[in-house]
Amino acid sequence: MHNGATKDTTILVDAHVHIYDCFEIHRLLDAAYHNFKSAATAQASDGKFLGVLMLTESFGYDCFSELREMISGSAQQPGPWQFASLAEDESALLARRTNGERLIIISGRQIVTAERIEVLAVATGLFIHDSLPLLEVLANINSNGGLAILPWGVGKWFGRRGDLIKKILHQFDAQNIFLGDIAGRPSFWPRPTIFRLADSKGIRILSGSDPLPLATEEARPGSYGFWIKDTLSLGQPSQDLKQLLLNRDVAIHPYGRGENISRFIRNQLLLRYH
Repeated sequence: MHNGATKDTTILVDAHVHIYDCFEIHRLLDAAYHNFKSAATAQASDGKFLGVLMLTESFGYDCFSELREMISGSAQQPGPWQFASLAEDESALLARRTNGERLIIISGRQIVTAERIEVLAVATGLFIHDSLPLLEVLANINSNGGLAILPWGVGKWFGRRGDLIKKILHQFDAQNIFLGDIAGRPSFWPRPTIFRLADSKGIRILSGSDPLPLATEEARPGSYGFWIKDTLSLGQPSQDLKQLLLNRDVAIHPYGRGENISRFIRNQLLLRYH
């Protein structure tokens, strides 16, 4: 078990990570570390950074538990990345490469509510079933100490669902809810009006790569997210990160570029084909 504080001055976070069956975990981690390092360099970092992958696993997936089984010895740890438990073993673990590179992996779930709205429950080991009412899901996340994120999605913030999101933003305190931006949001589209509403209410927007269930998306984690100038303890990185995100005096800086038109169209067609 690893404890103590990091000496990193830049924390880079991808707040929306899926690990699908078509991905190979070690190639994904290699890509994530490279993407984080590139982002840190672009921010004129002194070279000290810590990358954090916040999992948002949907129904039928539980990669976090599979990684914990590798730590316990009940499953083999093949490849250059090894996994180690932390004090927050229910919600965070350490991935460390043989050359010393390291990443923090934080557990989280993606829930589809009865209203067909996606909600991310992050920084928590809480499991919530799909198809529950949105207000019930948000209340469960908050009461169990997690962070609730409502992520943007293609066509998912229009009509009744968009009206409901706006109502939620007016109803909830800014401390209890976040919005999510994703790499798949086309860079050529205007910024969503709901993001502007969130800005006016002091509701923070957390960015994440949100890889699609396509083999070509394996290298996306870490390429789209946000960074914070601070440190995390290896004893409780999930709790530390949550406190930083809830502290409005801590600046959050998004990084990464949204989808270009050709890749956006290609991915949408591939998704429909699958």
